Amino acid sequence: MLQLTEIKSSFSVAVFEDEVFWSDMKTRTVQRVTKTTGKNRAVLIKRSEQPGGLKIMHEVLQPKSSNPCLEAGCSHLCLLSARSKGSCHCPAGLLLADDGITCVPLEESAFLFLVLPTVIMQVPLHSLTRMSPPGL
Repeated sequence: MLQLTEIKSSFSVAVFEDEVFWSDMKTRTVQRVTKTTGKNRAVLIKRSEQPGGLKIMHEVLQPKSSNPCLEAGCSHLCLLSARSKGSCHCPAGLLLADDGITCVPLEESAFLFLVLPTVIMQVPLHSLTRMSPPGL
């Protein structure tokens, strides 16, 4: 148990390896101390506004998982889906080939750029079927 008797207004606390980190509302700082001794106290950040919650980000704290994009073999872009699957996509001016992994130049430069709240799509005009007006 570590007693931080001099800290009266901590907002958030995080522990990583042998150190304790906290944000202090009164002093508007983020500080650290050695967790086993309470020594080596240091101010890491001092700001004019209140520092909020703390989150330790480090490679050893990240969940281990495979990267589906490494196996997808996309020629240009691989995007992860919510189901942890990779899908190949192409930058503007290129089109995804029938193999689903290679981006190729557009044979025709004209395309429709469709933007919806959750989707952005590039539709080559040559892929659209021509619709004749009724009665023709």
